[in-house]
Amino acid sequence: RLDLLLNANWFKVEETPQLDVGLVTYVDVSDTVAIDTSIRALSVPDDYDGLGWYADFYLDVVSPAADLMLHTGVGLMAEPDIDQADGGYNLFVRLSKYLRPRK
Repeated sequence: RLDLLLNANWFKVEETPQLDVGLVTYVDVSDTVAIDTSIRALSVPDDYDGLGWYADFYLDVVSPAADLMLHTGVGLMAEPDIDQADGGYNLFVRLSKYLRPRK
């Protein structure tokens, strides 16, 4: 199964107009594996020297028999602020164990 979500937002922060447009994808690879990604462009003409952008990639693996979920991801970002261009990344791994009462 493939889900796609395209959205756009226009708003003002302290009288500065901003526009962002993004695409989120979600793919069920199997009953226990899913991948989701997103990319977003951000335009702030008064503050940015070009487009800012964000991109993410996540991988989810579930073990129903063990009530475990492994969630991993990586994200990248760039904000070309006129005063100082910012860039960054994040990496993470999370393992969740669901504790359920016996029936």
